[in-house]
Amino acid sequence: NFNLPLDKLSGVATDGAPAMVGKNKGLVALLKREMDARGVGHDSLVLCHCIVHQHNLCAKSVKFDHVLLVVTDCINFVKKRDLNNRIFKQVLKDFDADYDDLLYFCAVRWTSCGNMLGRFHSLLTAIIEFRNSKDCPSAELEDENWLCDLGFMVDITEHLNHLNVQLQGPDQLLHSLFSKIKSFTSMLSLWESQLKDNNCVHFPTLKKYTSCAQLYFGMLASLGKLQREIPRYQKQADLDIFSIPFNVSIASAPSELQLELIKLQSDDTMRAMYTNKPLIAFYRDHVSREEFPNSRARALKWASVFGSTYLCEQFLSKMNIAKSRYRSRLTDENL
Repeated sequence: NFNLPLDKLSGVATDGAPAMVGKNKGLVALLKREMDARGVGHDSLVLCHCIVHQHNLCAKSVKFDHVLLVVTDCINFVKKRDLNNRIFKQVLKDFDADYDDLLYFCAVRWTSCGNMLGRFHSLLTAIIEFRNSKDCPSAELEDENWLCDLGFMVDITEHLNHLNVQLQGPDQLLHSLFSKIKSFTSMLSLWESQLKDNNCVHFPTLKKYTSCAQLYFGMLASLGKLQREIPRYQKQADLDIFSIPFNVSIASAPSELQLELIKLQSDDTMRAMYTNKPLIAFYRDHVSREEFPNSRARALKWASVFGSTYLCEQFLSKMNIAKSRYRSRLTDENL
């Protein structure tokens, strides 16, 4: 409709749905077909499955259903009836708890599970007291083995949530997202080796139940599965040339970039600017189009590739807020 110049298209980030990546009728296939019709090559088109979405899919591989079912049942017992919920809130006040209520689990909110488990564990004493007062005790809540698994779930989901938040936000370049995923994979290897030695230094909640050290086997299996599920991103050589131009091998670089890289790596002033400035500012202010035409063109390409659909999701959220019932209520409270 808008006759966009497809020759300037650097890449496409999708959520991996069939409507996006379908072989024949997916958006990517139709886009490639349109580029061919216009005589624009698509060989250099970067296709990226949203890294934040992939991370969320990997997080679902940690399945401790026996923990989640009990937690969900306890939360529903409290919140499904208004009377129970009001009494429980009073119990929390009597216990001087850090929170005033429990949280529901919402599968479409990616940090929901970790937030729910963390709050549930914080209010565990009040929950046990409330259920006992209702003559509906839950044996699992006082079982050391189950509590050990709960502690592990609280800690691992907190780590996953922390990574999820790191992957979100504007101005996230593709190479930085790859680095964060690589860093988390190394952390998983470290945690697995430490748990084998009964070391819970990075699992503070689990550490409270050290008497259950013999039960770490299931947790080790979950960490191993999580490592296998997290995608191993193979960084393209062009991306390394963009993100670490002073560390790449000249011989392995494309021929049209070799002379420019030699000139760039030999310039101490340029190296100092690269060290002291953000990457985009370095290319914008110091890599001139006249002196480094090919390097600058590659940098523009990789700087414009989206590694996630975060900005799109954020825009849709803003639209939902704009269309809410608060839009037409120009009161002091809403403003």
